[in-house]
Amino acid sequence: DVSKIIVEISIRHGIVVKSDAEAVVQVFGITGIKYIDIIRESNESAPLKPGDFIPSGLSTIDMVTGKADMITEKIEIALNNIIAMTDIDNRTRLSSALASTGELTNNLNQLVLENRDNIRKIATDLAGQSGHMLGRVNAIFSHLDSAVFALNTVLTNPAIDHSFKNLESITGEFKEGLGKGKVTQTLDNLNRTLSSTNDAVTQFNKTLTGNRERLNQIMDRLEMTTRNLADFTQKIKENPSLLIRKQEE
Repeated sequence: DVSKIIVEISIRHGIVVKSDAEAVVQVFGITGIKYIDIIRESNESAPLKPGDFIPSGLSTIDMVTGKADMITEKIEIALNNIIAMTDIDNRTRLSSALASTGELTNNLNQLVLENRDNIRKIATDLAGQSGHMLGRVNAIFSHLDSAVFALNTVLTNPAIDHSFKNLESITGEFKEGLGKGKVTQTLDNLNRTLSSTNDAVTQFNKTLTGNRERLNQIMDRLEMTTRNLADFTQKIKENPSLLIRKQEE
């Protein structure tokens, strides 16, 4: 059994062979002379002692032969796969698949050509409907802003603030007069305060009269805005497709 041949070698004194070294049979040039080459040893490994074994390794020819065998095996597998793919049944299936793909492509092109105008019209209608709905929403919020601004103008009128300050002064002076027993003086102050309050109320009435028309406009706008929002919400609830396409006339 050539795989169990043991070769004894002798080396000169002072030459160290490491424990991870491998002995490989090499061929010298074109003469075919074979020799043993000790390779793949590292400086970090421990040295071998006399009588230790050096394991055999693969020579360059062996490695090339092994790789060639692997490559040959893979080529054989690839050829078998190619043969299997190119048999009559697979060629028939491939031809059928290519024909179906070509027919599908033609049908798709025809569908696009026939519906090009419809697609363009749908896109145009969608853009127009989106702009129309956006305009309605902007108008609703504009009315709300106007109503809030007008109401804020009425509530921040100086006459209203002056009236509340006078009422606060009435209660303060009346309590102070009762606490000190100055009823007569308190009544006089109360009379003057009531007169001032009457003037404030008169001014407040004038303010309300002057802003009555604006308040009516505010209420009308709020009512109109509420109806528009209710109508808009009801239409979207009944027909959500209005958000993506124009409603049919």
